[in-house]
Amino acid sequence: MKSLFHMLFLDPHPTSVEVQLFRYTIVGSIAFLIDLAFYYVFTSRLGIHYLISGIFSFFFGLAVNYLLSKYWVFEEQKVESEAAAFGIVTGIAIGGLGLNELCLWVITSGFGVNYLISKVIASLLVYVYNFTARKRLVF
Repeated sequence: MKSLFHMLFLDPHPTSVEVQLFRYTIVGSIAFLIDLAFYYVFTSRLGIHYLISGIFSFFFGLAVNYLLSKYWVFEEQKVESEAAAFGIVTGIAIGGLGLNELCLWVITSGFGVNYLISKVIASLLVYVYNFTARKRLVF
């Protein structure tokens, strides 16, 4: 029987939804930190409007999330073609980006919350959306 450590971190193709969610949380956290770092740099250092920065930074996080999810989180794709899988993930990402931008706008402009705090809240909502959609449609 495999050890818990092996199942959580080393098993190349986890089938347990709990293990996948655990790994997706780690992957999502890494992608979030990359997204947040670029968001901060674009907004605070380069002076780009926070909604535009959110679009650019989101795609950096998405790229990291997709690659790590594909190779470490989910067991196999439900679709046969890599192009089809990437297309579906891109569609899911566009929905996530829309949700992200809506949350940033409502929380920052509507409620006057700091843009970085808004980003954390938006990212948590997008995390749930992304895992659910990817698990059901792609992997």
